[in-house]
Amino acid sequence: MRCRRLAVVLSVTVLSVTGATPASGGQASEEQIGWSGTADLSFVFTGGNAEAKTLGFRNTLTRRWVDTALTFDIGAIRAESTQTTRTAIGPSPNDFEAVRQSVTATTAESYFVRGRYDHDVSDRALWYAGAGWNRNTFAGIASRYAVVAGLGNTWWNGDAASFRTDYGLSYTFQDEIITDPATDDTFVGLQLSWSYRRRVTDTTTLESALIADENLEARADFRLDLTNSMAVAMNDQLALKLSWQLQYDNRPSLVGVPLQFPQGTFTGRTVFTELDTLDNLYTLALVVNF
Repeated sequence: MRCRRLAVVLSVTVLSVTGATPASGGQASEEQIGWSGTADLSFVFTGGNAEAKTLGFRNTLTRRWVDTALTFDIGAIRAESTQTTRTAIGPSPNDFEAVRQSVTATTAESYFVRGRYDHDVSDRALWYAGAGWNRNTFAGIASRYAVVAGLGNTWWNGDAASFRTDYGLSYTFQDEIITDPATDDTFVGLQLSWSYRRRVTDTTTLESALIADENLEARADFRLDLTNSMAVAMNDQLALKLSWQLQYDNRPSLVGVPLQFPQGTFTGRTVFTELDTLDNLYTLALVVNF
């Protein structure tokens, strides 16, 4: 069922990509040369009887020359919730004192930093190299470093639509929260990716970014990161963006679980089981273009 749902998501995205209208070639125009960037900010807060807050941030900075580009990308998301327990202490229902205890816990935490260098060989072809780091403790990853290099094709690059595909070799080193003896912490992989943008109206833009990485040393270890978004511009500098990020790991990390007897009492021992293979992240952010 998980693989079927993942296939449906990829199929819908591919259909939207192939439905775009081809535009002009790949090299940057004079208007694109120089520095540009975007900053995404999202914040949700609830207070009172239920308390929770979620903070998200992402900043992309790009420097373009005539046939080269350097891109830096950094992002973070952190969510906290507060659970309140109320008890009553006293000799009778008419004589008691209400006691309130609150415990705040982090429920989601993810950080990443990455950079990439692109060089156009022609209007259609390019080579690239990049490196990145990410941390996602709730997915079992304390730290993951990766470098990648390869070739790419710019199929369309215009104001109405742009589409690029990349094919490269990656090298990954990761440190898991709980070490899995059945997997290697360092491995060589085959990475495929795409970057797609389409302007639907004068104020609405659709984007899709995919990174798929296959561990060449353990073929069952396949990872995918797909982000689809829609941005609606309020003016030249500000926009609202709705995003859906899907992260799939066919061989997820381990998590420790307390072991119980069938009758429900704890044994005092801990066993290890795999986390879910699929994570979803939905965000609504204010985008600042500069």
